[in-house]
Amino acid sequence: MSWIIARRRRPAAGYAVMLLGLIAVGAIYAAFTTQGSPASASSPAVSSRETAVGRQLFVQNCSSCHGLLAQGTSSGPSLIGVGAAAVDFQVSTGRMPLKEIDAHVSNCSPALRTLQADAKRQIAQRLMTLPLDPMTVTPYLHNLLAFPVDDAHFARLTPELIRQRTVEALTTLVLAVARQQPLVVILEDVHWIDKASEEVLTAVVEAMVTVPVLLVLVYRPEYLHAWADRTYHAQIALTRLPGASSAAMVRAILTKPYAARVPLERLTSEQSQAMVQDLLGTATLPPELERLIVAKTDGNPLFVEELTLSLLESGDLVQEPEGYRLTRPLAALDIPATVQGVLLARIDRLREDLKSVLQVASVIGRVFSHPLLAHVLQQGPELEQSLLQLQDLEFLYPTTLAPQREYSFKHVLTQETVYQTLLRPKREEYHERIGKAIEALYQERLAEYYEVLAHHYGRSGNKDKAVEYLDLANQKAAKANAMEEAKRYFDEAMTLLDILPETECNHHRRIALLVNQQTVMLLLNKYPEYYDLLTRYEAMAVRVGDQRLLGAFYARMGWGEYGFGYFNQAIQTLAKAAEFCEAAGNAEDAGLAYVVWEWSHMWKGDYDQVLTLKEDVLRMMAQRFNLRWRFVENVDSLAGRQQFLEPLQGRLAHVVDHRKGRNLRRIAHRRSLANHEVCVHAVQSAPYGVQKGVVTHSLFAVPVAFLE
Repeated sequence: MSWIIARRRRPAAGYAVMLLGLIAVGAIYAAFTTQGSPASASSPAVSSRETAVGRQLFVQNCSSCHGLLAQGTSSGPSLIGVGAAAVDFQVSTGRMPLKEIDAHVSNCSPALRTLQADAKRQIAQRLMTLPLDPMTVTPYLHNLLAFPVDDAHFARLTPELIRQRTVEALTTLVLAVARQQPLVVILEDVHWIDKASEEVLTAVVEAMVTVPVLLVLVYRPEYLHAWADRTYHAQIALTRLPGASSAAMVRAILTKPYAARVPLERLTSEQSQAMVQDLLGTATLPPELERLIVAKTDGNPLFVEELTLSLLESGDLVQEPEGYRLTRPLAALDIPATVQGVLLARIDRLREDLKSVLQVASVIGRVFSHPLLAHVLQQGPELEQSLLQLQDLEFLYPTTLAPQREYSFKHVLTQETVYQTLLRPKREEYHERIGKAIEALYQERLAEYYEVLAHHYGRSGNKDKAVEYLDLANQKAAKANAMEEAKRYFDEAMTLLDILPETECNHHRRIALLVNQQTVMLLLNKYPEYYDLLTRYEAMAVRVGDQRLLGAFYARMGWGEYGFGYFNQAIQTLAKAAEFCEAAGNAEDAGLAYVVWEWSHMWKGDYDQVLTLKEDVLRMMAQRFNLRWRFVENVDSLAGRQQFLEPLQGRLAHVVDHRKGRNLRRIAHRRSLANHEVCVHAVQSAPYGVQKGVVTHSLFAVPVAFLE
C-alpha cells in the first residue's frame, strides 16, 4: 500500500490532503447527489426516539467489533466520519469494513466495482474542464481515493516517487481550479496536521503566488511552519472579544447593506404541537397534553422539549398501544413554571452516579473532553455507560471523536442549571481537581491551557495557583499582542493578591507582575494608570529588596516621568534604575534606563550629557544587545541632535528631507523592522507636537514605536 494511502487510514491524519485534493473535485460528488434519486435530496426527519433505537442496535450488534463509540478495535476499524452513504451501503449489503483495505479492493462486489467505475468517469469529466494534463493527475488521485489504478507505468513506480508525484498532482489540481475561478481554502486545527498533509500544504503555499488563491489556516500560536517569511503571508492573532466588543461588532455588521436581521419568533401552538409529535414519534396527542404544552411553554422550543422529556421520565406521560396518555389529571401535575425549574426537576430524578458525572462536566464547561472528565472522576469503564445514558436522556451529545473525544451540553442553560446545583465548597473542590487534572494530562503543552487553569484555580480555594496562571496568561496574551486580554488577566491577578496574605513572596509577585505590564499599558494608552500603580507600590518594591526587580521597577517609573515631561524627576529616577540594574547584572533594563535617561537630557538641551550617556548605552548593549534600543541610540548621534534642534529653532522644512532620517528608514527597511521605520517618522514629528504643546503624546510616541 502506498505512502499516502497508509497515512489516509490514520484517524487524525490526512485531513488536509483530502481537503486540498477534493476541493478540486467537489463537483463530482455534487453530481452524484444531483443525479441520484430525488429522495436523496432531503432526508426525512429523525425523532430522538428513533435515534435512541439506532444507538441501541449499534451497541448490541456493532460495538463488539467497532467499539462503543465507533472508535475502532483490534477486530474492526474506526467508523468515525464514514458518512451516511457508507453506513447505508454496509447495512444494506452486509459488507462491514475490515482492518485491511486490500481485502475490500481485491474482493469488492460487482456493485462496488460499478460505483468505482462511475466515480472514475465523473473524475475524468471534471478534469477535462480544468487547465491541466489529466494524465499527470488521474493515476495519483485514483490511488489517493483507494480506487484501482489502470496504469501499467504506475505499478512500476517506487513508493517515494508515488509520494512525490501525489504531492505534485494535488498541488496542480488546486492551482488549476484557482486559475479557472478564484478559490478560498480554509483549514482548521492545522497544529494537528500530519507530515504528509503538511508537505502538500507547503507545496501549495510555494506555488500560489501567481494564482487567485486565499489560503486561511487556523492554528495554535506554537505551531511552526515554513512559510512565515513569505511576503504574501500575514498572521492574525485571534483572541476572545470582550462582551462590549462583541456587541459592537454585531451592531456594525447589521449596518451593512448585505446584512439582514432575522427575528426568532416564539413557536405557535401548532408548531409546539408538531414539535412534541416529532419528539414522541406520533401524529396524535392527548388533547389535555396539547393544552398543557401551549399554556406552560409559551412557544419556547427548549421549554417544549424539556417539559416533554420531564413528563416521560416522571411517568406522568406513558405510551400505550393506542397512543400516549397522561396518568394523572392536569391539576395534580407538579409542573415548574420555568424551563430552569423543569431542568432542575429532571436533574433531581437522576441517579447519584449520573448526577455526579453531569456536575463535574458542568464545572469543566459547556464543552468538555473525555480524557479530562475521566481523569477527574476516576470511574473507569462505568464512565462510558454513564455518558451513553446521559446522551440517551439528551443532557449531552458528542461533538468531536478525534483527536480526542469531546462532549457538549445540549444547551448552555442546561450546563448553567447543573452548575447551580453545586454548593460553593463542592464547586471549589471540583475546580481545583480539574486544574490538577489539566496539569497532569497536558504538562508537555501546558501553555495552551494557562487561561483555562487561571479560570479554574480562580474559582477554587487555591488562589495562589490562580495568581500564578493569571500571570502566565497575561504574558502569553501580551506576546500575542492581545493587550485587552492581557490587561484583564493583570487586573484579576492584582485583585486576588489583595485578598492573599501580605507575605514577602506575594509582595515579590505583585512587583514582578507590575514590571511586566509596561508594553501592555503603553499600547493601551494607559500609562497614567500604570504610573499611579508604580507610585502606590514603590515602597513595597523597596521592601522586597530585589535589586534586579527594583531597577526594572524604577526604569518604568522613569519612563513615565519622562513621558509626562517631568525631565528632572525622570533623570533622578532613571539614575537609581541604572544603579540598581548594573549592581544586579540586569543589562537589559539598565540599557532601557540609560536610553530614556539620555532622551530626558536631550529634551532639556543637555547635549553634553547626552553624549556622555551614549557610552553607557553602548556598554550595556555590548553585554545584552537590543537592536531596538541601539536604533533609538542612533537618533541621539550628532546628526540626530541636529534633526531635533532644527524644528525647535523653527526650521521645520529642513526636517522632512534630512539625510539622517532617510538613512534610518533604509536601515529599518533592510532589517525588516517596519515599526522602526514608523519610529523614524515619530522622531521627526515629535518636535511638532512639542511646539504645539502636545508634550505627553509626543514624548511617548518615540519609545513606543520601538516596542515588540
